[in-house]
Amino acid sequence: MEDQPKTNTSSTPPSRSTIFNGGVTIVHGNVGPFGVVGNNSSIQADYIAGGDMVIHQPRAEEQTRFADLLSDLKEIINKAKSAGELDGQLAQQAIDSLSEAAELAQDKQPADPPKKKNAILQKLSFVTDLIDTAVDTFNGAGSGPAKVLLHALPILGLLLKIAARIF
Repeated sequence: MEDQPKTNTSSTPPSRSTIFNGGVTIVHGNVGPFGVVGNNSSIQADYIAGGDMVIHQPRAEEQTRFADLLSDLKEIINKAKSAGELDGQLAQQAIDSLSEAAELAQDKQPADPPKKKNAILQKLSFVTDLIDTAVDTFNGAGSGPAKVLLHALPILGLLLKIAARIF
């Protein structure tokens, strides 16, 4: 039995005592992922099982991906404009809305985060409606499918999903 690995890697086991102090709950030791704190309390813990827990803070890679998708979408809109699938004025409105969404997304300390999220979603929804209408119009004109604009729709869906999650 001597050659078996030790299952307890710490030299002293953590204490599991809980101290109540005026609405603050201090838990010493490991905290599992299903801990609940109620009654307007806060919790302080040394170790939290399950890795980093982030609440209401988007990860940097999601914001980077959002920005990359916005720039990809702008390129697709410019290609569609060059291919004749999208009118110049409509293309400019879409690019302006995407630029405004990008500016809102870069705001690190918004005055009202729900308004920021709604504004970004509204800009993206406007571009989605604009492109959807343009695809229908182009296809209805007998010019064949709007090949370039059709690439924009899945990207817009992904942008809406990411924006709803991270903002």
